[in-house]
Amino acid sequence: MILNDLQTLVPFDISKLIVTIVLVFIIFGLIKEIIRPSLVFFGGVVILIFFGIIHPSDFMKGYSNQSIATVVLLVLITAALRKNFAVEHFFDRVFQGTNTKKGFLIKMMTYVAVLSSFLNNTPVVAVMTPYVFNWCKKRGFSPSKLLIPLSFATILGGMITIIGTSTNLVLNGFIVDNNLPAFGFTDFLFPGILVAVTGIIYLYFFGYKLLPRHKIFSDEELIQSPDYMIEVRVAMTSRFVGGTISEAGLKKLEGAYLVEIHRNGVVLSDFNDHELILPEDSLFFMGKPEQIIQLANGNSGLSLPNHGHNLELVEAVIPANSAISGKTVKDANFKDEYKAELVAIHRNGEKLEGKLTEKKLAQGDLLLLSVDDAFLKSSKPSDDLYIISKLKNGNINLPSPKKLRWFTACLILFLSGAIFGLYSFFSALLFIMSSLLMLNLFTFKEISQEVDIDLVILLVCALTFSNALIQTGTADMIASSFIKLFLPFGNIALLIAIFALTVFLTSFITNVAAVSIVFPIALAISTDLGLEGTPFFLAIAFGASAAFMTPVSYQTNWMVYGPGGYNAKDYLRVGLPLVLIYSFTCLSFICLRYNLF
Repeated sequence: MILNDLQTLVPFDISKLIVTIVLVFIIFGLIKEIIRPSLVFFGGVVILIFFGIIHPSDFMKGYSNQSIATVVLLVLITAALRKNFAVEHFFDRVFQGTNTKKGFLIKMMTYVAVLSSFLNNTPVVAVMTPYVFNWCKKRGFSPSKLLIPLSFATILGGMITIIGTSTNLVLNGFIVDNNLPAFGFTDFLFPGILVAVTGIIYLYFFGYKLLPRHKIFSDEELIQSPDYMIEVRVAMTSRFVGGTISEAGLKKLEGAYLVEIHRNGVVLSDFNDHELILPEDSLFFMGKPEQIIQLANGNSGLSLPNHGHNLELVEAVIPANSAISGKTVKDANFKDEYKAELVAIHRNGEKLEGKLTEKKLAQGDLLLLSVDDAFLKSSKPSDDLYIISKLKNGNINLPSPKKLRWFTACLILFLSGAIFGLYSFFSALLFIMSSLLMLNLFTFKEISQEVDIDLVILLVCALTFSNALIQTGTADMIASSFIKLFLPFGNIALLIAIFALTVFLTSFITNVAAVSIVFPIALAISTDLGLEGTPFFLAIAFGASAAFMTPVSYQTNWMVYGPGGYNAKDYLRVGLPLVLIYSFTCLSFICLRYNLF
């Protein structure tokens, strides 16, 4: 064994040194976003296997972890619900007659918090973002006043139950793996409701005033859509061929204006009204897609590249840790990878000049995509793209009401059985998944499409690395430093330190990663001092979900970043007071509940 050979050459425990170096490497890689988080953790685990610190069987055990399997089942069931139920119609009924921003705000935050307590947060925001976006569009309101509260409300609601966020389930898996009592239903219910209520009250009365009103769409009060640089091609038979820009009325349209002409590899940006329009010219307009699309869909002989009559146009945002972030449009290969064609990019008002295929994509970019019916029927937003708006409505056929009634009955029956203790919650999820398959509301092909392999690898590797921290004694070593530093101030100081460390990490790396790093430390502290571990583990759970200060801290924050026209300062301005209120609320409850005062 390589580790044994090294151990004979040095007088100290080499395994702790290697694990510590790997820990630093993982934290650095996650903060710098050098590669995807799953690859960062996978690389760390491979290094530990190479040195013989952990065995490959330790890694494979993670795939049989029930909490990780529960996360996967919840993602699949949420995707099936989104596919088969007309959730937009449900929201139409909920918000019927709501015409004020504050009225919509309180209803939206309340409903999404409740939904997020038992559904995965990401699909809730994926469904609600276009709804909020279009609601604002119809009424002339700025979405920037509503989209950050949407993201924050889902995070707050996710803490009401153990299944509300995958982080709680992953942490519970770590606890069970170490033969400790698992979290109970009430461990999250009461503190979760407290932080959700106080957080929503803050956002409604105070946070709303701190939110920006970004005029990301136009200088007028009427909100339409972001400005895009859109290419329109001139056909040989176009009625504009041979005429001037002025005669065609293309220099400045309502809501859009011509900024460039690409002709035989030459870019003309400084042209006058008398410039002739030639066959196969590419005209680049900056403005609202509705006006430009209407021009291209007419009988003028102008067309969007690769956009047929049977295709739809949708807007999508690039979330955090997307595989296409940093790639050029050409390398992203939209046609083969996503069955879509990229029409245009919007980047917070920045004018993107030159060839579209050479542009590098970035997190928070809004993309205008040309897609087919199969893309629209897919229930899963890609991990690399989240659909936020459709410029034309696709006709998606819902299953028969009879099937939906049967499934609803099965859903109520199986959940009731789990609530009354007839079988485990995991078994209930398996029964629900089976009913979806038997009623043909979901297929095995769709399961293969919906399973997020990247997420599974991240969860398994995070669990494996966390166990390595414990087994090698590295966590004990770090915990001893914590004890020496904070124990003189009492157990509450230790609890606050664990919570603060988790909040700091989750602000810059994924919350699953934060949990996997801090849990072994908290376990070692509670074991060494003979304290009950539950309050420390709850502090980790709530700290890992205090993802309010940065857009990179949580996936849903990135999903609303582009559509809201936000910048990092917006999250810090609104999120920092919320973190303070949230921290005081949950830590006070934990201290009172477990008699730490």
